[in-house]
Amino acid sequence: FEVPNALVRLPPNSSRATSERIGRDTWAGVTRRYEVFPLLGARFRLGGNSIQVTVADPGNPARSYDLAVPELELRAVVPPGAAGLDPFIAGTRFEVTREIEGDLDTLEAGSAVVVSYTAELVGLHAMFIPALAPGMEQDGVSAYTESPEVDDTSPARRQEKVTLVFEAGGEFTIPPARFEWWNTTTESVETIVLDAETLSVAGPLLTDPDAGEPETTSRRGWLVGAGLLALATLIARTAVPR
Repeated sequence: FEVPNALVRLPPNSSRATSERIGRDTWAGVTRRYEVFPLLGARFRLGGNSIQVTVADPGNPARSYDLAVPELELRAVVPPGAAGLDPFIAGTRFEVTREIEGDLDTLEAGSAVVVSYTAELVGLHAMFIPALAPGMEQDGVSAYTESPEVDDTSPARRQEKVTLVFEAGGEFTIPPARFEWWNTTTESVETIVLDAETLSVAGPLLTDPDAGEPETTSRRGWLVGAGLLALATLIARTAVPR
């Protein structure tokens, strides 16, 4: 079933057979378990409709029953201390790590490194883990981002990889990253910070294509000025008597 502003999931092994003895009869049935994840603070009303069940009684025609689903109301609240979290990440454990693959001591123009971000969350599904890698657009380096890998096992896991190809020498920075999340065990906001990382790359520095323009303009101005001075001198010599 679907609930507006909530995620409804069937966990593994959500359907099970059950039985109960009432008097002299044994009743058989099926139980099904759903997980409901509210996406905002609100009241959610479940049920209120009906489901149709068909029973096959050996030796008798099959019979169908319309069974009413009891109503159930849930109230989801955002903890006061977590009201400012965007996105809202909650669980009993949340970890984010970053690894840089490559020979960082001998980087030169044309080299490449792979920056991997991995997040693990206990308490929610992987779809609640936000994007991990910050923007890495810098002059002199090209960034190639792979599609994220998402795994809903316990703990939920998300991994992102970015390949950096250096096109020139110089100093390049991997930006910092910051994540805030709500710890449902301690009922407090915790922060994860990945510091910036600077990589030194050997090779010619990135040249500015407009770097030579001011010198060229200055030289042209000097030539024009010299030409005008020569023309003025020639006119003066012809116009003024010796």
